[in-house]
Amino acid sequence: MPSAVRDDYLASQVLTAPPQRLHLLLLEGAIRFGNQALARWEAGDKPGGDEALGRCRDIVAELLAGLKPSVAPELVRDVGARYLWVFRRLVEAKQERSAQNVRDVLGVLREERQTWQLLCERLAADENRSSDVQNVGPESSGLNLSV
Repeated sequence: MPSAVRDDYLASQVLTAPPQRLHLLLLEGAIRFGNQALARWEAGDKPGGDEALGRCRDIVAELLAGLKPSVAPELVRDVGARYLWVFRRLVEAKQERSAQNVRDVLGVLREERQTWQLLCERLAADENRSSDVQNVGPESSGLNLSV
């Protein structure tokens, strides 16, 4: 897929996505950049790996900044602690060029992605059930109930 088409598609996804889908997209981006960092370091491209790792770190910072403690304080505290750990490991990974730190982070981010993927699927299924219930009525049954 040409990059302009891919960019347009991604922009469309972001502009129309509900908050939980945006969170999932951020996690997927962080994972993608973490993988790029590892691949570039292994290929000997230290600056390219550092840049990809910086983008991964920036996304994690955005995830941290987007947490809203007023919604579910205990849950946000737990998730925030996890993202803060990830952020710190990414900082250490860059300083030490530690591939193991990046792999550790990717494991946590993949688990988060799986959780958010399930949440998005469940919310979509709930929304579909809700719209099915709203669409069930005399008009959709084919019955003529006019008096």
